[in-house]
Amino acid sequence: MKSILKSFIILLIAFFYAQAQENVESSCITCHVELDSASAIQVQLVSESVHNDKGLSCQGCHGGDPAEDDPDLAMSPKKGFIGAPKKSQVSKVCAKCHSDVDFMRNYDPNVSTDQYTRYQSSQHGLLLAQGDVKVATCIDCHGFHDVKKADNPTSSVFPRNIADTCGKCHADEAYMSGYGIPTDQLSEYKKSIHAEMLYEKGDLSAPTCNDCHGNHSATPPNVEAVGHVCGTCHYMQSEFFASSPHKTVFDEMGIAEC
Repeated sequence: MKSILKSFIILLIAFFYAQAQENVESSCITCHVELDSASAIQVQLVSESVHNDKGLSCQGCHGGDPAEDDPDLAMSPKKGFIGAPKKSQVSKVCAKCHSDVDFMRNYDPNVSTDQYTRYQSSQHGLLLAQGDVKVATCIDCHGFHDVKKADNPTSSVFPRNIADTCGKCHADEAYMSGYGIPTDQLSEYKKSIHAEMLYEKGDLSAPTCNDCHGNHSATPPNVEAVGHVCGTCHYMQSEFFASSPHKTVFDEMGIAEC
């Protein structure tokens, strides 16, 4: 019974993916939906992704030739096949498209093409360059086969989901051991007025992790920067503080304003 149900699920996924792809032939799809149910589910995730919506295929990230039926030819290094990129390669693979101004203009001219440069300056990117493959790369935040637009409520980077996405690593005490930073940020954030506005009031403009730390260039704000970070939203309070007697004293003592 289980094998029948498994076969049915695979066939159903293959059908819907074929519909989504407008029946475009791809050996990647026809092969992977027949491998096992886990592979078939990944194919289904791709069919619901923003990449698929824009007509991009497996080849765009993994290389190879989806027009070849022979697996050796389809996955030939001569056809640019790289398979699953190593953690250290992920950001470069994404940047092939996302850092190409001419390429991205064909999809959305408003999308920033400096994400990779900014990522390299982030705490994540700096540690990755030093060989630390535990740090977040593009796929840890955006997903890989299931990448969705940031304004999609089911996206891992939709405002309501960002704190939990960051918390996958930052709230995991075992995973974060050795970095010397607290792991209670997620639980503390969810007690805050910012979280109340976001989750209970439904205000999607309320700050979450990336509004204060940055996203692709995520870095802990230093003492001097905290007031400026808060001031991007709390502009009037920032101006009042800057003209108050406290400003000079705080600066002399090296205390963060807010």
